[in-house]
Amino acid sequence: MKKENQCPNIKEAEILGLFRYLNKQLGLSFNAKLESLGLTSQQGRIVFFINYHTNVLKMTVRQSDIEEHFRLTKSTVSGLVNRLINNGFIQKNDRDHGYVITLTEKGKKTVCTFENVNAEIRETLLKGFAKDEKDRIKESLKHMIENMEGKK
Repeated sequence: MKKENQCPNIKEAEILGLFRYLNKQLGLSFNAKLESLGLTSQQGRIVFFINYHTNVLKMTVRQSDIEEHFRLTKSTVSGLVNRLINNGFIQKNDRDHGYVITLTEKGKKTVCTFENVNAEIRETLLKGFAKDEKDRIKESLKHMIENMEGKK
């Protein structure tokens, strides 16, 4: 007798659930570690983004850059930026053709802490994996991203 309603590739479907669960766990870990700074994980990523673009790449950052990079709506980014301004992490400076977003001294000090939190969580996440396994995970994730972006 043939089984009806049997889902094909149930093991592959489980992968999406595992990704979702891992993403949730990462968010909870970041939020717990950044809570003492008065930041959420999303706000921390934005502070880190601003720091990287202004200090490493020597670029100016506008709100539209954050929207594009994180693929967030204008209203979502506006709320995040306003909370970061109100909490003293960033400032908006009026420049040619709009506002440029920069870190305050408080924001700059937070970057170091955020990098330490990143390292801690990365260490926890990859604990017990050999270097070649980590390399394979990284390459597999890149491949999956390319697949989802339609590059492969």
